[in-house]
Amino acid sequence: MTLWIAAAVLTLLAVLLIGVPLWRGAGAGDTTGRRAYDMQVFRDQLAEVDNDEQEGLMSPDAAEAARTEIKRRMLAADSADAVRLTPGRSRTLAGVLIVIIPLAAFGTYAALGNPGMRDHPYAERDVGGESRTAAKGPSGEMSRQDVQAMVERLRKRLEENPDNPEGWRRLARAYTVMGRWQEAASAWQSRIDRTGGGPRAWAGLGEALVRGRDGRVPARAMVALARAMKAGAEDPRAPFYLGMGLAQNGRLRAAAGLWKATVQKAPEGASWVGTVKESIKRAADQLDTTPGAIEPATPDYDRIIAENRESADQEKAIDKKAAEMAQRVDAMLKRLRQAAEESPGDAAAWRRLGRAAMMGRRYDTAVEAFGRLVDLKPEAPAPRRLRARALLARAGWQGGDTPMPEAAVKAVTAALARGGTAPETLFLGGVAAQQKGDTATARKRLEKARDKAGPDSALGKAAADRLKTLGGDG
Repeated sequence: MTLWIAAAVLTLLAVLLIGVPLWRGAGAGDTTGRRAYDMQVFRDQLAEVDNDEQEGLMSPDAAEAARTEIKRRMLAADSADAVRLTPGRSRTLAGVLIVIIPLAAFGTYAALGNPGMRDHPYAERDVGGESRTAAKGPSGEMSRQDVQAMVERLRKRLEENPDNPEGWRRLARAYTVMGRWQEAASAWQSRIDRTGGGPRAWAGLGEALVRGRDGRVPARAMVALARAMKAGAEDPRAPFYLGMGLAQNGRLRAAAGLWKATVQKAPEGASWVGTVKESIKRAADQLDTTPGAIEPATPDYDRIIAENRESADQEKAIDKKAAEMAQRVDAMLKRLRQAAEESPGDAAAWRRLGRAAMMGRRYDTAVEAFGRLVDLKPEAPAPRRLRARALLARAGWQGGDTPMPEAAVKAVTAALARGGTAPETLFLGGVAAQQKGDTATARKRLEKARDKAGPDSALGKAAADRLKTLGGDG
């Protein structure tokens, strides 16, 4: 029963996480593509069940039960009426292209420090404040488990004493360091609710909302960032993300003007200036002008707030529901962990915990759970494939030219050495070989991955794209 409750909670969470951006940006004509995507996801799940059974991770009875459930969902999805979504605000392709490219670089820097704020240096971003010293190991560094444990203690203290604005700030920053953007946004909102907000809190909320949507700037973030700027925010992330939102809404010149004004105020030698200048250049190219012709300008923050307030209130209600679901996910994962720890030799229990953690985006837990699965089934390839997937998710690996983390490369290599033939194993093995400069092996593995996954599957297409970079026929 616990497994079905977990599945229901995770499914609802996934619907909320995916439904919000679609609600904001999709129109009524998107339902055909959505149904086709769902069908492909189900087919991929069936293929994964086959792989798990073949590699000994699932018993034949469990695999057959999983196939039956997936096919039932396919029939239900195929026969359901298409859901019509309310059209969102217009998003221009030019604006998206301009802001998404530098987002990764700027966001990475932003996550590591609090640039441009003389009275709030990087050291204050340490998760645990004074508690960090006591939590350090012999090497002087905190492990992920240390950070998680410390965050859990802080969260419990805030449940007992929620009227602690400084505690909410520390919790928000901890979640930011961990990349748990939904929880970070919720913590910033709790601080704002208790203090009325300030430039740092509004900017932190805006950043968390943007980073949690992979660079899309929702109305709620627009309001938060505009309030931060109106309150005198010095942190350059606030105007940068606000400019992103303006660009995504077709106000490209206003975005470039805001970025130009931000650069003019930058401290000498600020490392983020180059990234913002690149955004200005791309904006100028789209506007068929030069960066020098862009005039520094400050937008009307009250207008931005007024234009986005109604949508922001709707998003806040949805985000609150998603946060409640996230809390249920954490509670469910706690129960699954307890079950696994009570039966430490039960591979299925660790597998359930790992898969649930992946669905809930709790990648640290997933890495740990699949690591235990590897220990229990050292000669099986599937646990190592699953651990590699979790390691890549935790690292935020999106493919392209970004190298795979070495730990993931080792896990995939070990899976291949143990006879792993799942399409995902072959694909990642091909990427690892390409990364090491072994083109022949990379091509062989990628071709097998493409053929086994099917040319229309997401993995098959990814393999074909990789083959093109090798000079293969794709």
